[in-house]
Amino acid sequence: DSDVDEEQAACLLNESIFVETCLRFEQSGPMLISTEVVRKWIETTCKANQSDSVLLFDKLPDEDGSGTNALLKALLSYALSPSSALSIVEKVQLSLESWRQGGPIWNTKGAELASSPQIFDEFRLCSSSSLKKELISEQGKDDALIDLICHSWSERAWRLHQLCTTVNESFSQSTMALIGLDDVELWKSCAEEGNAKRAECFYLCLMHFLHNIEGTDIRRKIFWGQIEPEFPPTKLMVHVLVALIDTSKILLRSMERRVSRIRQFWELLGGKDGSSPEFIEA
Repeated sequence: DSDVDEEQAACLLNESIFVETCLRFEQSGPMLISTEVVRKWIETTCKANQSDSVLLFDKLPDEDGSGTNALLKALLSYALSPSSALSIVEKVQLSLESWRQGGPIWNTKGAELASSPQIFDEFRLCSSSSLKKELISEQGKDDALIDLICHSWSERAWRLHQLCTTVNESFSQSTMALIGLDDVELWKSCAEEGNAKRAECFYLCLMHFLHNIEGTDIRRKIFWGQIEPEFPPTKLMVHVLVALIDTSKILLRSMERRVSRIRQFWELLGGKDGSSPEFIEA
């Protein structure tokens, strides 16, 4: 209902005005609250950063597609203001939380803070580490939930890729390493007995991520990237395909679906036209 939407918008505006008034980052004079209160607000806002869970489904963030987190928005604005007294650690915490939630607040505030020279390197390391840890977390048993979680993971991976390539275009050559999907040993482990769920998770994360990339040439460039000499690009792709084949034996009973899944992946990278003679031979 339009009345409900208007009421929610009014509440959000009032909340924003209250928080910004307390922080006074656009006004002269001291804040109306103590630094301890500000730290408590940051701690409350960044609860996901403190999670020690090893379960992948416990890492599903509360995404904010509509930009309704007034407290996070105000704290990001304060972190970006010249009068900010926040530490580097606190700024990194806020940027990581915004990256997890995504939406318009990330696009307008979070990405700006994360890309600032003061914290970019630390943010990049922390977000990359977070994505890699989630990839090897316990996956759970609910296939629908796994797909939802992998889609959420891919959105965060895509946000990190976009941010890094905006700061420096050369980062696109190491995107797969940055998000943890270039690890040949992990792909090999997916083909081992008992790791079907891990292989399914890896596949979904990779496919959702690749679908975010427009253009086969760009997609292929990001996938190949810069891989260690002993693991050439063809070896990575072969192990991805082997993992898909072995996973399909267990999770996809239909031969048609098994072939379809492998074809989807191959065609995202250009199919036969996008493959080198070395790959065909491998």
